[in-house]
Amino acid sequence: MDKWTDFEEYFRIVPAHNSEQIAQSQRLRYQVYCVEHAFLNAQDYPDQQEADTYDTRAVHTMLQHRDSGHVVATVRLVLANEAEPEQHFPIECCDILRRTIRDQEWRVPRHSVGEISRFAVSKEYRRRIKEAATSHGLSGTLVENNPACPTRRLPHIAVGLFKAVLAMSVNQHVTHWYAVMEPSLLRLLDQFGIKFAPIGPLVDFHGMRQPCIAVADDVLANLHRQRPDIWEFVTESGRIGIVKRA
Repeated sequence: MDKWTDFEEYFRIVPAHNSEQIAQSQRLRYQVYCVEHAFLNAQDYPDQQEADTYDTRAVHTMLQHRDSGHVVATVRLVLANEAEPEQHFPIECCDILRRTIRDQEWRVPRHSVGEISRFAVSKEYRRRIKEAATSHGLSGTLVENNPACPTRRLPHIAVGLFKAVLAMSVNQHVTHWYAVMEPSLLRLLDQFGIKFAPIGPLVDFHGMRQPCIAVADDVLANLHRQRPDIWEFVTESGRIGIVKRA
């Protein structure tokens, strides 16, 4: 756990429980998705808050810088619509992916699935090599050429967001994760022991992205085997874990 004391010293994980906290997340998303990368048209968001229809059926978490109080990163977990469970997840908006996901191998109960979405880090905290070009704050390499600073070997903020995803999943009884990720991000997460399985072809969505799925318990088991230091951090030494849902 020693290498993660820097994260706890400088950042806190804050669930966005009220409208103002969600608005803070949406303002950061606007900066990342509309201003910095122009993935979305800034003119569509005159209030400078990037929001969509999935926000109302999602849970949100922020990372906050302790000293300044600034929101430095955010992520959401889109849930199934309890009243209308057949409503699409974002990943299912493409017909090809929807048919692939519904194959027998991945016929997961809708209420057990959450989609990891809007995984975004402020540009002020994307200063490592190659991170500034991404919205998620992960560079394409696991280790930088800086042996004098071992705590810089991992992107702490991005792993902190993954810890937030785990906590939201436990609270919502989510056992499977959908995501649409850059292939380079998938490769890097794989180095962490965080493994997602492709479930369709690459799609052009703000650049080429890979639709994928993961079984949360399997991810944690892999993490425990390959990166026990990260497993200890994200699970708080096993205190946080997936709750099975019947």
